[in-house]
Amino acid sequence: MTAEQLEYTESVHSWKIPDLLAYLTEQMGRSGEQSFCSVNNGFLAHGRRVIGTDKNRIFVRAPGRCVHFGTDAMVGMLEWLGRQLATAYPGESNSGVQLSVGDISAPRGGCLFGVSGRRGHASHTSGQDADIGFINPKAGKTPPASPFTRTLEPKTNWWFLTRVFKNPFACIKVIFLDRHHIRTLEKHAKKDPEWKTYHRFIRHMPGHKNHFHIRIGNGPGEPGCVPGARPELEPEEDQDTTDIVDSTILDQILGEPSS
Repeated sequence: MTAEQLEYTESVHSWKIPDLLAYLTEQMGRSGEQSFCSVNNGFLAHGRRVIGTDKNRIFVRAPGRCVHFGTDAMVGMLEWLGRQLATAYPGESNSGVQLSVGDISAPRGGCLFGVSGRRGHASHTSGQDADIGFINPKAGKTPPASPFTRTLEPKTNWWFLTRVFKNPFACIKVIFLDRHHIRTLEKHAKKDPEWKTYHRFIRHMPGHKNHFHIRIGNGPGEPGCVPGARPELEPEEDQDTTDIVDSTILDQILGEPSS
C-alpha cells in the first residue's frame, strides 16, 4: 500500500473519519482520474481500500490477499450498498446479514493471481470490477459459514440488484452472473417494470455461480454509463479459481478464518 492508503486505513480504524459515507461523498473526484487503460489490462491510481464497519455491514472475504481496493466510485458504492443493507435488516438479530466483498483490485491495480499462482482474473486490474456474494438472509438463522454460496434467494437479491443499479456513486456497465441464477431472478422479477430496464445489463458468464461480478464506470449515471450502451460487448471475465472454489476451502488455502 502507498502512504496515502495506509493513512486512510488508520483514519477509518481510529474513527478520525466519523462518517465514512459523508467523507467518501466529499472526496469523489478529488483524486482525478483513477482507473487507467482497460479493465483487462489496466492499473489503479489513488486506489481506496474497502473497510468493513458496523455501519456498512461489509465483510471482506480474504483481507490477507490485499485485493479489496477500488476507485472512489467503487468504494462509495459499496459503502452505500452496505448501509442500505443495514437499514433493510436492522438490529442485532440481523447483524449477520452482510455485504460479502471478494476480489476488487490490488492497491495499485494490475493483474491478480489465483490460488494456483496463475493469473486468476482477466479483469479486476483497474478498481472497477468487484465480486460480491449473494444476499441470503433467513429469519431466525445465521448466514451460511461460507459467505460465497451458490444459493440465491430471488426476492432479496433482486431487491439488492435494484439498489446496485440506483446507487448514487457509480454507473453500472454490466453484472456477470450464471444463466441459471439469471433465470431464477427473471421468474421472480419479470412482472416488475424495472426488470425491463435492468435485465439486459445482467449477463451470463461461466464461473459466476456463487457471486455477482459488478463492473462500474467512472462516476454516477444510468446503467451502461454511455448513451446506446452495449453491455453484451463488455470484455468477458475468464473463470477464476479464487471465484469458483468453495470459499471455505479457499480460506484454508489462504490461511483466512472462515465466517
